[in-house]
Amino acid sequence: PAPPPLVACAGPSLRVAGARSDGPAAMKLSGAKTAAASLFAAAALLLAVPPTARGVQLRAIDQATAPETIKSIVKLLEDMLTNSKQEGDDERELYATYKCYCDDNEAEKKTSIETLTTQIGLLESEVAGFQSAN
Repeated sequence: PAPPPLVACAGPSLRVAGARSDGPAAMKLSGAKTAAASLFAAAALLLAVPPTARGVQLRAIDQATAPETIKSIVKLLEDMLTNSKQEGDDERELYATYKCYCDDNEAEKKTSIETLTTQIGLLESEVAGFQSAN
C-alpha cells in the first residue's frame, strides 16, 4: 500500500509528497538508502550460503559466538534500513514543504507582475496625457 500523504500544499499546484512515484514530488533513493539496501542484500546472500560451502572452518569458540555475531549484524542492518526509511520520509516532507513554498511564491510573483504591468501602462498613458497638455 502507498504511504500516507505527508504534506498537502494549499497553493496553486495542490501536490502531495510521495503520492505518486512518477510525479514531480517523487523522491529518488538517497545514497544512504541505496547503500543500506545493497549491504542488506549482500549480507543476506552471505548468510544464505553455509560456512562450510564458503570454505570457512570455524573453531569451536567461533562457532559458539557466530550466531550472536550474525544476530548483531542483522540487527545493525535492520536499524540501518529503519533509519534510511525515516530519512527518506523526512526528505520527502522537506521537499513537499519547499515545493509548496516555491509554488505559492511563484503565484504571488505572477500576480504582482500582472498588477504592476497594468499600473505601468496606466501611468504611461497618464504621463503622455500630461505631456500633450503642456
